This record gives sequence, C-alpha cells and structure tokens, in this order.
Amino acid sequence: MSRNDSDNDVVRRSPSLLSLQDSAINTIVKNIGGYRELITKKISPPMRKILFDEAMRRKEEIGAYQVWVALPYLDQHRTTERFTTEDFSTIFHLKGKRGKNMISEGCVSMEEFLQYLIDFVPNLRQLIIADPRTPSTWLVHRFNFKKVQLAPLATDLLLKMKNLTHVTITDVYIQFSRFVSVCRESQNLQLIKTNTILVDIEPNSIKQFLTTLESKFGHQEYDAVKYPRRIGVILKKTDFDEPCRQAKVTLLNNLHDLFPSLTKLHILAQKELLVVGDTHSKRNRLLNILRREGGTLKALCLTYIWPEMNITFNHISEHCNDLEFFELIKSSLRHDDPITYFGKLKTFKWNETDVCPNLQFLDSHMTDIDLTVSDSSMASFTSLREMDIRLLCRFQDMAAF
Repeated sequence: MSRNDSDNDVVRRSPSLLSLQDSAINTIVKNIGGYRELITKKISPPMRKILFDEAMRRKEEIGAYQVWVALPYLDQHRTTERFTTEDFSTIFHLKGKRGKNMISEGCVSMEEFLQYLIDFVPNLRQLIIADPRTPSTWLVHRFNFKKVQLAPLATDLLLKMKNLTHVTITDVYIQFSRFVSVCRESQNLQLIKTNTILVDIEPNSIKQFLTTLESKFGHQEYDAVKYPRRIGVILKKTDFDEPCRQAKVTLLNNLHDLFPSLTKLHILAQKELLVVGDTHSKRNRLLNILRREGGTLKALCLTYIWPEMNITFNHISEHCNDLEFFELIKSSLRHDDPITYFGKLKTFKWNETDVCPNLQFLDSHMTDIDLTVSDSSMASFTSLREMDIRLLCRFQDMAAF
C-alpha cells in the first residue's frame, strides 16, 4: 500500500472515529449524574471541559439536578467568577403554600447550594440569588410555593465567600438584620442589591445603619413602596465626590423617617382616585415628606398627585430650594400664585397629566421651547435648560397657548 493510499484510508476512517467520540460524549452526558468520581478518575481534563460545556448546553433536556451533582467532578468552576441560581432554579427544595404535603421535586436547599460555592468556586466574585420558583415542564406554578427566605446559616455562608464583590438577591427574602451583617463584614463588597428585605428592626435603626455606610457606599437607593413589611436597597461604591441617595416612597402608609438625607426622591400617591376623607391625610403626608427631605434634594418626581390634594408649585419651591430636576407624572399641581423660587432648576418634565393645566405660567424667555406666552410668573426659573411637556388629555384653557 502506498503512502497516499494510507493517508486516504485515515481520512475515510476519521468520520467514524469522530462519531465514536460523539457517541461516548452523548452517553456520558445523558447519565452524567451517575458518573461522579469516575469523571475525575477516567476522563482527562480537556475532555471534562467538553463534557461540562455539553452538559450545560443540554441541562434542560437531561435535568438540572444531574448536572448539579456532577459539577464538583467536572471542576470547571475553579476559575469561575460569576454564578447564578437561575441556571439551576429547578433543583431547589420548595415548600407549598397550601397543604403540608405539597413540596417541589427539587431537593437542594439554599444552604447546600451556597456551601457548594464555598467548596468548589473559590474565585467567585459575582453572585446572583434569584427566586427559584420558576415554572418549568415539571414544576407546579410558582405561586403554589412559598417564597424562599435566606436563613441565618445562609448569610453566614455568604460571609465565607471572601472574594465576593457583587451580590444580587432578587425576590428572595432576607431579614434586614442579616443584610446588615453582609454589608458590614464583606470586606471586598462593591455592590449589593435586593428588593425583598424583611423589616425586623426599628425605623431609627434602619436609618442609623444606612448612615454609617455612607462613607463605604457613595450610591444608595431605597425602595419603600412595600414598607412597613419590606424594603429594597441598592448600595454601590462609586468614584464620585458627591453622594447619591435616592428613594421611592408612597403615601399609602405612614412613612417613617427611614433614610439618611436624600438627594433624589420619587413620591407616589396612588393610581386610583382619592376617596372622600382621604385627600387631607395624603396631602399632609406629602407636605411632611417634602418638609423633612426637601432641603437636600437635587431631584424630585411626583406621581399620581391629584388636583383634589391642592398641592401648588410654591409648596415644592418652598421646601426644595436646591432642586435641579423636577418631574410630574400623571399629576396636577396648582399655580394660582406667581411661583416664587426655582432658581437652580435645570430640567422640568410634565408627562401625561389627567387634566392639562393652564400653561400661561410658562415664560417666553426660555429658549428651545416652542411655546409663546406672555405671563412672566416663571421669571425665577433662571437656570432652566430643558423642558419636556407631554399632555395626553383635554385642555382646560386653550387660550393659554
């Protein structure tokens, strides 16, 4: 046989050899959860990488739990820096809301999951813990199960991950006292955010804790829409000299003095029309918030402020002297009197009011605005550079134009 004939024979046989390798990979991957120790004993590291990639690609087909139990032996996570529970949401054990015997098919606890990360993902930098109650082909609808809550042991395990820089907890409960521990004791933490912190301490303690973190996290966001049961917090390190502390609050409950001095604030009343007897209390709550927080605000947004609440532009300017950004969303403010002071305001937006206001308070000295008016009641708006008014409604006074 000539050399050329030999080479041609190898070429003809190569597809068969490749098919044999593919067949072996397919067989192992389909049963990868049963191999475990055999993976490290019988399979070389390059082939383990191929198995890992193929198993992750076919995770839904072969079952997330099979891949999960094989991960420690595939050892690809030794250099992994980002991990999320969303890749393995179906492995978690869930408790039913209705009936003591209702449980999910998952059998891994959150604590076991976090312990795995400690043991096998030593370089982990970014961790996402998300609600595992995701519907799939075999899991009963998520709302049949209770939301997962991080137990004290789970937060203790988080603290053992010394390299963590970013932590995101989405729709998984964590008590505020445990959240405090993670923020204080995680030395390399650059960002932590969660939307479901259960309030288990007094309001004054919440404010005191967040205040102590101002030097560590220059950017802080607070969501108190669901207060007093829970709040959301985002803490982030920044290089900016000026701190940013912004909050979203509602008038549906008696909001306490929860947060450090704010620079940005979004206040929501309620979408529905005010009921009789409710107007006065909500007006007072709004004014109390402005009185308490307005002195440090640079940006303010008001949503669903109805005409019946009798809030004027002067109420805003009186309490928010340093305001640079002001936005109204589906809100109506009175402007019967000349507006006294908005000297630092640079941006004003008014979007989708229920009943369009009389716009004669707009002053013609502002450039880049295609409205010609004669009234000069906005002469104090000396710094205004941007205005965006979108009024999708009927007009009360067309003569204003």
